[in-house]
Amino acid sequence: MKGKKYRLSKYTAGMLVCSALMLIELIGVALWDKFGPREHENAVGAVTVIFQLVMVGIVFFLIKREAERTGKTVGQAYKETADPDLKKRAKRYVFRATLGEVLRIAAGAVAALAFMILGVPLCGKAGFSAFFAGLLFAAALLTSVFIPIISSIYEGRLEKRIAAGEKISEEAPRGEMLRRLASARRKNVLLGAAVLILGASVSFFGGALAGVWVGWSTVGFILGAMITAADFLRFPRRKRGFARYVSDGEYPEIKKICRRAASEAGFHGRVELDFDSETYVTRLFDTVYVFLDAQILNIMTPEETYCLILREILAVSDDEYAAAETYYIGIISRSFETEFAEALAAIPFFAYTDLFYRKTYEQFDAAFSGEKEREADAVCAGKTGGELFVSTLMKRFYLDAYENECIGRDAVVFHESGERWKRHYSDFVAGFLAVCDERREFWNSLAKRQINDDPDKRSLVRDRIEAVGAEIPASGKIAPDMPDGYRTECIRALEKIDAVWAGSVNENDDPSVFLDGWESSGRLLNSGNYGAVISALISAGRTDEALDICLKAIASYPGETLFDAYYFAGNILLARYDRSGAEYLLRAAEIEPKYRIDASEQIKRFYREIGDADGLADLEAKYAERQIPTENGGSAAENGKNYDTEE
Repeated sequence: MKGKKYRLSKYTAGMLVCSALMLIELIGVALWDKFGPREHENAVGAVTVIFQLVMVGIVFFLIKREAERTGKTVGQAYKETADPDLKKRAKRYVFRATLGEVLRIAAGAVAALAFMILGVPLCGKAGFSAFFAGLLFAAALLTSVFIPIISSIYEGRLEKRIAAGEKISEEAPRGEMLRRLASARRKNVLLGAAVLILGASVSFFGGALAGVWVGWSTVGFILGAMITAADFLRFPRRKRGFARYVSDGEYPEIKKICRRAASEAGFHGRVELDFDSETYVTRLFDTVYVFLDAQILNIMTPEETYCLILREILAVSDDEYAAAETYYIGIISRSFETEFAEALAAIPFFAYTDLFYRKTYEQFDAAFSGEKEREADAVCAGKTGGELFVSTLMKRFYLDAYENECIGRDAVVFHESGERWKRHYSDFVAGFLAVCDERREFWNSLAKRQINDDPDKRSLVRDRIEAVGAEIPASGKIAPDMPDGYRTECIRALEKIDAVWAGSVNENDDPSVFLDGWESSGRLLNSGNYGAVISALISAGRTDEALDICLKAIASYPGETLFDAYYFAGNILLARYDRSGAEYLLRAAEIEPKYRIDASEQIKRFYREIGDADGLADLEAKYAERQIPTENGGSAAENGKNYDTEE
């Protein structure tokens, strides 16, 4: 594959330009200091300091802009939530996190100041001439400028290699790949030590020139402080202290299950718990962070929850694997709590080494994550028994199947529409429990029919169950019998993520508001709103009505103008296990470039779910037969294709 032309980001380019201007200005001043007249020495010194301060100001502005681009502060959703307790906790957390990063930046400045003070008596007492001290200062300064430039150049070359599809590391056994990652970590730590010495040297030799010219000293302190602070910020704290983790007394029964699972997995460090809309576990240093899907928690027995958590902790129990992930998350992925610190730590001293580690780790994880997951399945099934392991897997599968089917069915209404956003996840669980008994037999048959044509994909539930020597059950009880205390905690966990969801959406996001306006205007459909109307109807759970509008429009107007109608109709029909939906999606891909890739993925997923190997084999041929490119291009809407009609 031909690699894309590499271009510096605006941030990197701006940093390099500022560094070059500072270097050019300092070289000019150094030449003037050596050969120029002395009568304007103070004026030149003042201009130098002002220029350097302006450049540093621009650098900090670039850092701030980069920080804003990199993402939101951790806990942003909690800051926006309607729950006053969560809002207070988030504010305290953000304050503590910001204070911690400010203190680490201040520590870099203090260290630079200390080295500058040590350098002040160098010229007079240590016998160094001002000229020799200046040479050392210039060497340290040049190094501090050229290391980021060289790092950025190699980062660009590495990005070109990645874009061209070239692997960073050759295929190797897992142990060898882990050793390579450990070696990369050691090299990055050594680079960090070198950068720290570099920042100290710039400050130290800048201080040595204080008696000759205060301007050099000021420049040395500013640059030395920035280099040192950026280096300090690369070291993550062992105690992360995210605001959203629950305290030990809030959910004692669920926390007890987490600790029991961690102990059974052989992990004896700290265990932190929180709730989310999916289940996953992350291990950093000596702490395991358990994120439990509050939806699935409400359909599982305590023993099934234990099995679920044990399985996830076993997947991160390998110490060497955990060390690789800790470094990836804690440093390479810039998991700092404040955006400014994240951007400051990204000053391009470490651009190449960080990119190298990130891509190597991602390739390693992609190559061996399946192996790691299968090992965790086998150990978990052995520790808990096949029946419990199977029931846990099947309940996760049932919930996923129901979520896919929700696209194609009208939503079950449990309350007034105005409460919809306040009970988003609770409604999902209630809807699932309302249909699970009648759908269970079909879902079991679906699990048995599924096929996996992509070896890179995670194993299907059928494959995972067969791998541990068990079978998919013909039936089974879904609604669990829960002890009262445990049930209360599960409901509270669901209410908690409901509150987070409610705080993250705006009233204007409620499709009912849009639909009320549309209906009051006479239900007019035109090229400017029909896609939005269909989307809002689906979001509001009025799927039958949305499909009816799509099919009527397709039957009445030219096909090339109705790409959204084809797309939404196709998705709804496939969610109802109606094969005709594939034809609608193909038509959407044929006339609208933005749907080409997504339509293919949706059809593939459907054929895999129903076990249609022939359909999978024919899909590529149909794309070729209709001359549908496999890459996105311009939009048909951009070419002026539209229609106007009333329902």
